[in-house]
Amino acid sequence: MLYLYYNNHIDIKLFRLWNQKGYEIICSLMALGNSKIKNKNSSICRIPLLLRINRFKVEPDPDIGCISCVSGDGVNGKPLWWNSEIKNF
Repeated sequence: MLYLYYNNHIDIKLFRLWNQKGYEIICSLMALGNSKIKNKNSSICRIPLLLRINRFKVEPDPDIGCISCVSGDGVNGKPLWWNSEIKNF
């Protein structure tokens, strides 16, 4: 990952977020806030799956395509995307 950082292949703000607790597998900076939509501070993918099961439909964010990028929800340390294979969920 340092290679990507030093060769400017990765967004510096995103790289810094990945080093903070709770943001290790964040999918995109768009997940943190969207100024296009009023009263939307963060994407649905930032809400843990266990808190969404009975309240929200478990589906990808329509703008990003990420289902969950909350630390602990991902598979093998990666976000869950619209095409991720999910077993025993």
